Amino acid sequence: MDYNILYTLRHQKDNKRSHLGMNKVWSKEEKEFIKNNASMMTDKTLAIKLSQITGRNVTLQAVRKQRQKMGISKQPGRGICAVVEEQNEDSGV
Repeated sequence: MDYNILYTLRHQKDNKRSHLGMNKVWSKEEKEFIKNNASMMTDKTLAIKLSQITGRNVTLQAVRKQRQKMGISKQPGRGICAVVEEQNEDSGV
């Protein structure tokens, strides 16, 4: 067995994995777009629109993860766009 080939194949596979895990830093404008449109669009639609605007492939999973990191929650269910409002514990004061 040729160990040089195995090393080369393994090294190529490791390099491909490292590129898959690269996270893109979201711009202020992209975050604002998600914030302003999350209540009117599904995450899938947000991903499509952001892909068109930015010229890069923005996935559904990326939009969902960023929206959740921003603290924007949605009601569960397909096609439901409604944002869930957070309730303050001090609101009864």
